[in-house]
Amino acid sequence: RLETELGQVAKGAEQLQRTTAGLAAVLGNSRVRGQWGQKMAEDILQLCGLQEGIHYRKEREISAGRPDYTFLLPEEHSLFMDVKFPLDHYLRFTEAQREDDQQRCKDAFIKSVREHLREMERRAYGATDRSVDYTILFIPNEQVYAAVNEWMPQLIDECLQKKLILCGPWTLYAIVRIIHQAWQNYQFSAAVRDIVRTINGFMQDYAKFKERFGELGEL
Repeated sequence: RLETELGQVAKGAEQLQRTTAGLAAVLGNSRVRGQWGQKMAEDILQLCGLQEGIHYRKEREISAGRPDYTFLLPEEHSLFMDVKFPLDHYLRFTEAQREDDQQRCKDAFIKSVREHLREMERRAYGATDRSVDYTILFIPNEQVYAAVNEWMPQLIDECLQKKLILCGPWTLYAIVRIIHQAWQNYQFSAAVRDIVRTINGFMQDYAKFKERFGELGEL
């Protein structure tokens, strides 16, 4: 019985190794990694109740470039999100065995992150007419998001200075829920204003009707 159990453990470990190798191969391909990031973002948006074409658009060309996602806000305003993030050196860091190799990969990762932030700042999606000043920069992995904030403690402040909002999956979920709730509140407020405007119009017309009806009675 012990031999059977050990055999099952060995099979499980082998399967885990194949799965890990497959995941590493996927994350090592920049194009596939970008698709994976978009798929994760898409799942979060749908989980929050957003619908493509109504609440957001994907990869729509604008004057400043081609953001991955464009959130459609009230009164034709927009909020942009980019889901691409440099992960190559982070993957090498996780695979490195020696401490000096890990430190070298860590430094290279931090450098690539800063370069990516500068590139996003140059694109200036938020400078587009009728758009929110800030651009969301999505990191589709909580472990990477935690490592970035641990290795670069001032990163959030730097991002805010560059008009960027850095977020992981859980943070994106919270932001999208706020966006969706604000959109619903705006639609509700607009509907209430239309109702009040209609009622006011009816009261004015009714007052005119009463006045004319009174004049008719006097005749």
